[in-house]
Amino acid sequence: MENSALTEGELVDGGAVGVSGKALTPLEVIVEGRHYSLLTSPVVLRSLKLKWRYFGKRAALIQTFVYTVSLLVWSLVSVACDWEKRHLYPTGQKWRIAFEVAAVMFLVYDCSSEVVEYVKSQREHEQWAEWRLASLERDLATCHPACPDEADYVRQEIKRISDSSPSYFEDMWNVLDWLCYILMLASVISHVINIVQPSRTIARVHAAIMTTTVIFMWLRLLKYLRAFRKLGPFVVMVTRIVRDVFKFVFLYLIVFVPYACGFWTFFGNRDIETVPATNTTSATVVSGFADASELLFQLFMASIGNEDFISNIVKIDSVIARLLVGTFLGMTSI
Repeated sequence: MENSALTEGELVDGGAVGVSGKALTPLEVIVEGRHYSLLTSPVVLRSLKLKWRYFGKRAALIQTFVYTVSLLVWSLVSVACDWEKRHLYPTGQKWRIAFEVAAVMFLVYDCSSEVVEYVKSQREHEQWAEWRLASLERDLATCHPACPDEADYVRQEIKRISDSSPSYFEDMWNVLDWLCYILMLASVISHVINIVQPSRTIARVHAAIMTTTVIFMWLRLLKYLRAFRKLGPFVVMVTRIVRDVFKFVFLYLIVFVPYACGFWTFFGNRDIETVPATNTTSATVVSGFADASELLFQLFMASIGNEDFISNIVKIDSVIARLLVGTFLGMTSI
């Protein structure tokens, strides 16, 4: 029997069980077992259509609406005031307090919902593992001595299930959820610290954290758009593209890092000596190569077409400059 085939016993007696102790629905078993080819069955498609019409659509719209409101509130809070003056609340900006309180309430709601989801997944996995192990123990007791392979298979299943763990964090969307919650909490804490002890450094750190938080929160909106037919395939396509991009980033770094070391060795923090008509000598640091961070940025910009720094480094060593720039641009363009 192919892996995509499910018998009646697998759906009812041999499948996973939920909190109530009963077998999961066929759709849940298909997803848990990754029998995705069955999703194209007319029966399954009809079931999905009915579930979406009577249950899924309403829940998806509510969740998307609530999160969109939360996202807009956090975005407004991030730009409502100049980052250097966020610890001040003039008379005309008292409305900021209401929006900041609302943002914190959304954070508490999201965190509590996520904790409940995590605890539920842990409980369901534990109950399923307990039920499945009991079933395998019964199977092991009835294995015929003349068929040792059957007993070995059951023992392997027992070991696999005993060593298994909940798949909560295997879903990268859950990882993104917690990353957003951590950033949101860090934004709140840094803002409170800036109010209690105003400091330009703290305010700048808070602004950086807040900016990062809003970026990841907007990316998290894709999670809620997956449920809709017109946007779901696009979200899946984007997630697969991101996975491929990480592979290309790894290959890019293999070229980028050694060339960055080479450019820093010859041109990092080096001076360009010029001799004007007055026979006086002056020196200036190569623009964009004063420190390592500027050099890395200049190299990245060069790989996407901005090569303004070449005219400066050629003045220091024209041969090495042309050799490094030519081979670097050639390899990154590939």
